[in-house]
Amino acid sequence: MEITTKARRLMAEHGFDPRYGARPLRRYIAHEVETKIGRALMRGDIAAGGKIRVRVDGGELAVSYADSAVAA
Repeated sequence: MEITTKARRLMAEHGFDPRYGARPLRRYIAHEVETKIGRALMRGDIAAGGKIRVRVDGGELAVSYADSAVAA
């Protein structure tokens, strides 16, 4: 899995809350990243050895997938 610097910053911005620690960040990642990856796995969009990339597109997190042969 590859996460771009912009995506890391966006996750940190949306998941920051000094009162609750890392819990909001965990929920944000679960909702925005894990759900998208899980759905793609269930559809069969991600092959064994494939590469998952998390990036920012239009101000929102976007998850894309590539075959390991294409990503190499």
